[in-house]
Amino acid sequence: MSDQQYNDEIDLGVVFQKIKDGFKQFLIFIYSIIQFFLKYAIVIIVLLIVGAVIGYFLNKQAEPVKEATLVVHNNYDATSYVYSAVELLNRKVAERDSVFLVENGFKLDENGADLLGIKISPIVNVVDLISRTQVDPRSLEAFFNEIKYEEDLLSSEAFYTEYQKHKIKITTSSSASNQTIKRVIEFLGNNAHLKKLRTSYLDDINARIVENKVILKQIDTLIKRVKTPQTSSLPSSIYIDSQEDAQLNDLILTKREVIKENESLRSALIRSDDIILLLNNPKLTVVKQGLLANKMIILPVLLIGLFVAVVLCIRFYTYLKKLSQSHE
Repeated sequence: MSDQQYNDEIDLGVVFQKIKDGFKQFLIFIYSIIQFFLKYAIVIIVLLIVGAVIGYFLNKQAEPVKEATLVVHNNYDATSYVYSAVELLNRKVAERDSVFLVENGFKLDENGADLLGIKISPIVNVVDLISRTQVDPRSLEAFFNEIKYEEDLLSSEAFYTEYQKHKIKITTSSSASNQTIKRVIEFLGNNAHLKKLRTSYLDDINARIVENKVILKQIDTLIKRVKTPQTSSLPSSIYIDSQEDAQLNDLILTKREVIKENESLRSALIRSDDIILLLNNPKLTVVKQGLLANKMIILPVLLIGLFVAVVLCIRFYTYLKKLSQSHE
C-alpha cells in the first residue's frame, strides 16, 4: 500500500514538473517575441508609417461601391424569364461585354460599366407556396417538418417560380446614379412575348370595364322601371307585388357585384401595367467598408508580417548552416 502511494506521489510530481516546464517555455516564448520587437523597433515603426501612408492614398484613390435592393413582383408568370435575364446580365457584366451593355442603356467609362453585379432571390412565403403548389391539407404537417430541416429548399430552383415577390440586389460603381436602377428594370422587362401578353391582357381588362359600365346603365334603367308606381284598382296602402320586389333586390345585388368587379379590374390594371412591378423605392447607397477593407490597417500589418517572415527565414537558414557545419 505504501509503495502504491509512493508511485502516485511520483506520478503527480512528474505531472506538476511538466506543467511548470511548459509554463516556463511559454514565458520564454513571450519574452523572445518582446525582444524581437524591441530589437527591430525602428524598422517596425518605419514599416507602420510607410504602410499607413500608402494605405491612406490607396483609400483615397479607391472608388466606393454602391448597392440597392429592389423588391419586385413579376406579372404574367415572368419569373423564369426574369431569373434568366438576371443571369445573362450578370454574365455580361463579368465578361465586360461593352457592346451588350451599351445597347441596353448602361453607361461605360474608363473604369468599366456602372453596373458591377446583380443577384436575385425569392422572398420566401410559405402561404404562397402552399396555395400555388396545392399541397394536400393532410400532408401539411409532413411538409412543414421537411422544410423546417431544409430551409434552403424553399429558395431553391424547385420553388422560386411559386413566390409572388422577389428581391434583386444590384451593385454599382461610384459613378452610377438611381437611373441605373431604372435601366435594370427596363432590361428585365424587355421581352417581346411578354409585352404582347401584357397588351392583350390590358385590352381584355379595359374591354371588360367598358362592358360592365354598359351593364350598369342597363341595370339602372331596369331599376327605374321597377320603382315606377303601377296602376291598380286597389288602394296603394294594400298594393303588394312580391315578384317586383324580388326583381329589384336581384338587380341591386347584381349592380353591387358589377361595381365590385370593376374596382377589382381597375386595381388589376394598376398592378399589371408593368411586367416587372417595383414594390419599394430603392436608392443607391455607398457600401460601408469593413475593417479588413481598410488599406491603412491591412498594408502595415502585411509589411510587418512580411518582415517577420524574412527574418525568421534568415534565422532558420543560419541555424541549418551551423547544423551542417557541425556535422562536417
